[in-house]
Amino acid sequence: RLFDTTDWKLVATLGGHLDTVSCVAFSPDGTKLASASFDKSVKLWEVKGQKQLHAFTGHSDFVYAVAFGPGGAWYATASKDRTGR
Repeated sequence: RLFDTTDWKLVATLGGHLDTVSCVAFSPDGTKLASASFDKSVKLWEVKGQKQLHAFTGHSDFVYAVAFGPGGAWYATASKDRTGR
């Protein structure tokens, strides 16, 4: 769920994951959001339009964490499968 922090009103609900979302990260410029899930996927979202831009499904187990690089051009993931991608 995305909230407007000025008044805490619900802006949007981003659906798509089939299990618990374990981590979310905003890009440094705030235009994108990455969500990691126990469904073994990471989804990249456009914040303003609330649409999914990409889905990464390269892990073989739960994805615990996601973080953007300093410039926001890439993100890294960490999984229970003992890999970072």
